[in-house]
Amino acid sequence: MAAIASRLPALLAEQGLTTRKSSKWPERPLSRSQLGQVLRDPYYIGMVTFKGHVYPGRHEPLITPELFDRVQQVLDARAKRAQRDRVHNHFARGLLHCGRCHAAGREHRLIFAEAKNHAGEI
Repeated sequence: MAAIASRLPALLAEQGLTTRKSSKWPERPLSRSQLGQVLRDPYYIGMVTFKGHVYPGRHEPLITPELFDRVQQVLDARAKRAQRDRVHNHFARGLLHCGRCHAAGREHRLIFAEAKNHAGEI
């Protein structure tokens, strides 16, 4: 999923969604933070924000409230501190299970991690 998030701004740029060109800056793909702002905007479900309050707009919604809520749930789940999608291409990935958990009736896999300090050393 993380790979899709990093490719999404480029895919949207191919479809024509870019930043506005100004006298200082050229048009370019949205950054990940700008894309996050777009995905959080209630305008797409027919609402407008004015002075910190959300009101029904006069325009037609572009997406359903259910889809908007699902997107918000995904964004909230991924925004939690220390929650990251990690991909480790380790030879034993998915093969090792915790014996204590298995004896208790739970199937938890052991996780491979390379812990590094602030200097990036293992």
